[in-house]
Amino acid sequence: MKAYLAGPWGFDSAGKKYMDEEVIPKLGKIQNLEILNPWELTPKDVIKNNPEKTALKIIYNNNIKAIKESNFIIAVLNGPQVDDGTAFELGYAAALGKKIIPYKDDWRTACKDGKDNEFNLMIDVPILKPVIKDVNELVRRVTEFVNLEKKK
Repeated sequence: MKAYLAGPWGFDSAGKKYMDEEVIPKLGKIQNLEILNPWELTPKDVIKNNPEKTALKIIYNNNIKAIKESNFIIAVLNGPQVDDGTAFELGYAAALGKKIIPYKDDWRTACKDGKDNEFNLMIDVPILKPVIKDVNELVRRVTEFVNLEKKK
């Protein structure tokens, strides 16, 4: 089973370190699960050895292919607004009928509407509830999801 890890963690060193040293190793221990990490899908030399527009198109195509190949999405929804790339990946996955497991360990939000909606409705509707706030709970929920899907 494959999970695409959508999120902005690769943009900053602290986020990348947390993803690489904490989250992915823990998720990697889940039996029968392969993590498709968009930050690792395109080799660095391909990015370095191509003009920027070409490299960006290669990255985009690799990410789209991985979303299509994935069985489900783990979406990191940190920030006051969901990262625009993550929002696109989430919407694309939702249009393909993929299940989306949401993770947010960030207290900031811009969309409190008094109705317990933490996100814009286009994010809030397709994600599985509740939103996971802790990496250990993420591992537990993903393990549970993988085991349930195996039984189908």
